[in-house]
Amino acid sequence: MAEFRIRDKLQEIYQLFEVQAQMKNITMRIEVDEGVSEYIYSDPNRITQILNNLTSNAIKFTPSGGSVEIFARRGICDENIYLEVRDHGCGMSSDIIQTLFTDFVSKSKTTLSPDFRSNPTGMGIGLGISYNLVKLLGGEGIQVESEPGKGSCFSFEIPISIKDNNYTLDLSPISPKRHTTFTSLERITREVIVMKCTCRNVLIVDDNMYNILSLKAQLVNYNLNFLKAFDGQEAVDLIENLENKIKGCGSDICQRIKIIFMDYEMPQLNGLKATAMIRDILKRKEVPEIPIVLNTAHNDAETKAEALKVGIEMFVSKPSSTAQLKEILTALL
Repeated sequence: MAEFRIRDKLQEIYQLFEVQAQMKNITMRIEVDEGVSEYIYSDPNRITQILNNLTSNAIKFTPSGGSVEIFARRGICDENIYLEVRDHGCGMSSDIIQTLFTDFVSKSKTTLSPDFRSNPTGMGIGLGISYNLVKLLGGEGIQVESEPGKGSCFSFEIPISIKDNNYTLDLSPISPKRHTTFTSLERITREVIVMKCTCRNVLIVDDNMYNILSLKAQLVNYNLNFLKAFDGQEAVDLIENLENKIKGCGSDICQRIKIIFMDYEMPQLNGLKATAMIRDILKRKEVPEIPIVLNTAHNDAETKAEALKVGIEMFVSKPSSTAQLKEILTALL
């Protein structure tokens, strides 16, 4: 628990997703009502986790030209704050809303709007986790309003402690240094940025920023450098052109990336198709294979057999455990 400015926290979230939204031609906006206290006392990390997940999903399911808005308002009393993430995307039907907060949900093509049917990837485990985090913060869970073709609104209200503002506090402008729930994150771009080149680079491929941050947090103590791709096609393009992206390392491509953590369900190109294409690229380039780990909630025998066929080495379930990841790193690094 800590005292913090909610305006600063929303600005950090805006900065985190700004480039990703621009890539999809999505307008982002944040708004804090005048009735919201300047400083609140709560758990900033858990609030960030919740808003990161809701914002990531909003951008994921909003088509080009849409908008995503994050609001902070005074709750039903001064001791509560109301937070809302609203998009003007494809929306959901009432039967889908009823299943949203299970541990893993893959949406049926028959109950969604046309935009959602063209991108029927799972909402993932993040919503269930976020729902429980709201409960831990003293709220009653996450409320959902949605209509196919008109967008969705996810909101929650939690109690806060309002501090006495009649003493000196740092009111300097928002620092340009950005933070996330888990660890400092470099600006999101499609051009790969590597902070240090130590030949211990790990590529995380996932269309949900929440999942990327979560996995990165679990691996943060292993002295690794992280590269990101937001869908299978981006990962394929990255491998194809990686020589031109990382400089200062004398090793060739097979030594630059030690492991690829590949999500299964992604728009444009799923994890298994991306893996097959990456295998073809490495074979054509005549370099050793890169171990690819499938990171998925699908643990059925059929999925595993299909994954092994295209060249997946190992599997890690969602949500991944630290013990699982340690075992994988020990075997592959």
